[in-house]
Amino acid sequence: MGIWAAGTPQASVQNLNDRRVVFLGSLVERIVVDLYVDNIAMLKQRGTPVSLDVIGGGPLLHRLETRIDRDGLRDVVTLHRFVADPSTTR
Repeated sequence: MGIWAAGTPQASVQNLNDRRVVFLGSLVERIVVDLYVDNIAMLKQRGTPVSLDVIGGGPLLHRLETRIDRDGLRDVVTLHRFVADPSTTR
């Protein structure tokens, strides 16, 4: 098993202390992305600097967007949706 690292984005040393959570998967009932959002909201309320990147799509996308807006989490939760071709995100 191997990786193709040539196209992999590199993080800068300044970003090593950033607390970032990444969810990668389908937004469906049995995969509870809401728990991720619950915890990010709790950490934000406590003043802990953290962010959540949600990469994926599915039937719960609209509900998740509505919740993020309702709870004022747009500054800490980013929805990247389903990414069919990663080269288009650069």
